[in-house]
Amino acid sequence: MRGKIQIKPLFIFRWLIRIMQVICIAVVLLGTFDIVLYNSGEPESGDTGTLTHQAIRPDTP
Repeated sequence: MRGKIQIKPLFIFRWLIRIMQVICIAVVLLGTFDIVLYNSGEPESGDTGTLTHQAIRPDTP
């Protein structure tokens, strides 16, 4: 009985690590696709190049 009580925190901690890994991988993949999709098109003038999307800066001609 005592051994099972000590194993439960390790089991919960192991699942917590897996969940955090999945969340981090999802954030990296979504961020990469976001940059790739908004980076396609004509380059803009300025120091940011194509990373600055036209919808973000509508005051640019």
